[in-house]
This record gives sequence, C-alpha cells and structure tokens, in this order.
Amino acid sequence: NGWTAANVWAWTEFDNFNGTWPGTPMTKVGKAANGNDVYQWIYDGSLEFLPEMILFNDGKTEAAAQTDNFTFTNGGYYTASGLLGVVEKKAASNFDINGDGNVNAGDVSALYEAILTGNGDAKFDLNGDGNVNAGDVSALYEAILSGK
Repeated sequence: NGWTAANVWAWTEFDNFNGTWPGTPMTKVGKAANGNDVYQWIYDGSLEFLPEMILFNDGKTEAAAQTDNFTFTNGGYYTASGLLGVVEKKAASNFDINGDGNVNAGDVSALYEAILTGNGDAKFDLNGDGNVNAGDVSALYEAILSGK
C-alpha cells in the first residue's frame, strides 16, 4: 500500500491497548500472493483482557491513512484488507530442538546452524510461520528468557 511504516491501534469499548496514537509499530512478515505487505502484531499483555478491535495506520500523528476496523485475533496475519489467518505458536516445551531435555544455548546453536545451512525442517519453525529464520530465533530467546 506504499506505507513506509505500519502501526496498530487496538481497543475494547473499555480501554485502549497502545498508549497514545498512532499506536504500536507492527512487524512486517512477508507479502501476500496479491503483493500486499503482510504484518503481524501479538498482544503480550494480560491474557485476561485482550483487545477486541484493531486498525492499522501509516504511523503519522496527523491525517494518518488507516484501514477499516478489524476484529482482533491475537497472532493473526493481516494485510490492509484484513485478517489472512492465524499461525499457532508451538508450546515452549517443543523448543528443545536438540533433544537434550532443556531449552537453552544448545538449542540456540542448533537453530542458528539450521538457518545458516538452509534447513527448513518443521522442528526449527518455532513461531509456526512456515519459515526458519530470525523470527524463530526471537521465539526461542523469548522462551529461554521467560523460563518456560
């Protein structure tokens, strides 16, 4: 859509989840078959209360271009037209990719080796997006730091 940045604004009828406009920067994760950019935003705050609606904007504070309002799906993949789908994350216990019974630096080494050699085996796709790349490294570090 020609935007240089994309932000998400999320809310319920009771609360805004992003602080101040224009919201939280989104992560570009690829391109859809029709050429539109695909973005993802995961709400990682209290899971007791999730946003209900979202919209995307071009990150400007005045006269921002924005999408229609969309129903929020945590972990959903969106284009400017709406939700494409959802990819479920693996449970943290499945992050033991080297099979030693622990989720630690050994798994990081195994994942980096897979990325460097182009190994696309599903066991290395930790964030469930169908690719073995830096997104999986982030998911693994998150699992290690959270102690899961």
